[in-house]
Amino acid sequence: MTAADTSLPHLALLALFLMAISLSGCTVVGIIRNPGEPSGMIYSHFRQPLTHDLKHTPVVSSSVSGGIIHVEEPVSGYGIRAEFASNAIGEIARRHGLERVLWADFEYFSLLGIWEEKIVHVYGTRPLSEPRGAVRVPKE
Repeated sequence: MTAADTSLPHLALLALFLMAISLSGCTVVGIIRNPGEPSGMIYSHFRQPLTHDLKHTPVVSSSVSGGIIHVEEPVSGYGIRAEFASNAIGEIARRHGLERVLWADFEYFSLLGIWEEKIVHVYGTRPLSEPRGAVRVPKE
């Protein structure tokens, strides 16, 4: 067996490894929709903060989310696509009863570039509610 015969399987494994890395979310190969975001051709999923200055921000446990589902038809080339719902921070906070928005995170999921979900997680405070069983006294 010659040296050329033994290097062929190694080259095939190296090519397979490079192809797997290129098609996964581990590299920025493929269509980059937004600079700075990782983009895989088969699968992408990441979460990043939308708010970077958290000085003097209280820790809260109230978290609500809302997102956009984006579906795209890839075969015809006509650019047929649809988006559903909304991920506007103010709308999410209002819909879920947050009184004050403190910070937000952005989550992105893509499968084959056909199915995308863009979710905004909003953290904030809810208005203080009345204790259970409290009786409201009418003002005179």
